[in-house]
Amino acid sequence: MAKLPKTNYVLQILRRLIEEGPCEIESLKRSLDVSPRSFYRYLATLDKAGFKIDRSDSRITLQVKNDSAAMEDFTSQEILLLEIILENMHRENGLLHLPIVESLQKKLMQRLPQLKSTPTAHKQRINIKSEPVTRVSGCHEIFEPVLNCILKEISMDCTYEPAHSGKNEKRQSFQFDPYELVFASHAWFVIGYRRDRRQYRTLKMNRFDHARPTKRKFKRRDFSLDSYLKNAWRIIPDKPSMDVELIFAREFADNIDETHWHNTQNTDWLDDGRLRFTCKVDGMNEIKWWILSMGPKCEVIAPVELRKEVHRLASEAVEVNRC
Repeated sequence: MAKLPKTNYVLQILRRLIEEGPCEIESLKRSLDVSPRSFYRYLATLDKAGFKIDRSDSRITLQVKNDSAAMEDFTSQEILLLEIILENMHRENGLLHLPIVESLQKKLMQRLPQLKSTPTAHKQRINIKSEPVTRVSGCHEIFEPVLNCILKEISMDCTYEPAHSGKNEKRQSFQFDPYELVFASHAWFVIGYRRDRRQYRTLKMNRFDHARPTKRKFKRRDFSLDSYLKNAWRIIPDKPSMDVELIFAREFADNIDETHWHNTQNTDWLDDGRLRFTCKVDGMNEIKWWILSMGPKCEVIAPVELRKEVHRLASEAVEVNRC
C-alpha cells in the first residue's frame, strides 16, 4: 500500500471515531495498514490537537477536551477537510442525515472558530461524491436508540421486515443484542446476536419498524467483526467458501488492479493485457452482483457454480430487456 501523508491517516482515524464511535484498536490498525508505532503516533497527534483519546485494552473512544487553545495545531487545510467531511455526512443522501451530525457540527464550530471563517469558494473546490446511499433521514427514531443500546450494551425488542417479504408475510418480532454498526454496500447495518435463533445476524437499519431498549443488559460475547465477516465479499458471510478466479478485459484491467476490492485478492497480468483476479469468498450472493455489474468485461473461470449462476442471471436480463 502506498504511503500516505500523516494528515490523511489522522483524518481517517478521526472520521472513523466520529462516524462509528468506539473502535476496536486491531481492526482500526488493519484498516490503515500502518505499523503499531505509527498508529499510536497518529493518536498522539489527535490528542495534541485537542481530542482526548480514551484507550481500553482493545478499544479507543474519542472525546473533545475543554482546552480549545490546543486546536491551533490543526492547519487551515485540515480544518477545511474536516468541515467538508462533516457536511458530506449531513447532506441529503449522505452517510448520516441525522440530528446528531448537525449537533456535532455546532459543537465543533464552537471549539474550532476557524470553521466559521472558511471561505465558501474554498469549500466548493473540494468535493466528496459518495455512492448512492440508503436514506436514514426517515428513521431517526431507530438509528439513535440502536446506537445507544450498542454503547450501553442493552438488549432491544425489535420488529423487523425481512428482504423480499410479501404483503401477507408477517414482520418478525424478536430480542436482539446489538454489537456493531457498520456502513457497507450503500447502507447502514447493525450486527449482533438474535436471541430467538441463537445466531449472529446482520440487519439493515431501514428495515426496522421499531427497536426499543429493554431493561436487560447483555454481556458482549467473544465477538470480533473481522472473525464474523471472515471472507464475506462485503457485509453478509454465507456458504460455501469459494476460490474465485475471474478474467477482466483490457479496458477494465487497470481499474480493477488499482482498487482494493477484497482482503484476499490477488491480480496477475496476462500477456495479452487482460487481468486475472483471484480471491477467496464466503458465499456467492454478494459477489455475483458485482461480477454482473462488469457486463461482458468479466469472465468467471472458477468455480463452475458461480459461472453458472452468473450465466443464469445474465440470460434472464437478456430476456427481460429483449428488443
